[in-house]
Amino acid sequence: MRSTNPTDHFEMKYSTSFGTDNHHCGSSVMNVRLMKNMNMRLTSVYNYSDGFRENVSQNITDSNKREEAFSRMKLSYDPIDRLSILATIIYTELDNGYD
Repeated sequence: MRSTNPTDHFEMKYSTSFGTDNHHCGSSVMNVRLMKNMNMRLTSVYNYSDGFRENVSQNITDSNKREEAFSRMKLSYDPIDRLSILATIIYTELDNGYD
């Protein structure tokens, strides 16, 4: 699987969802041209759910709780016709309550 590379066209998207167990999720994408031959694409996702599974041995009622954040920045630079540079930075934070 490969994520979308930056392009020289401006783009912005956002989506959100809500559900049971206090579930809420949001995601966004922004693609911008920084200068000639240099483009950047930022993506981010946040996902949260209280959880519902009961763990009797540990006396907790949200053993499958999820709180997740993910961000990615891709930067493309084409200084000359025969050279193309693509850099990716990823940040993730997971605070899940799995048993």
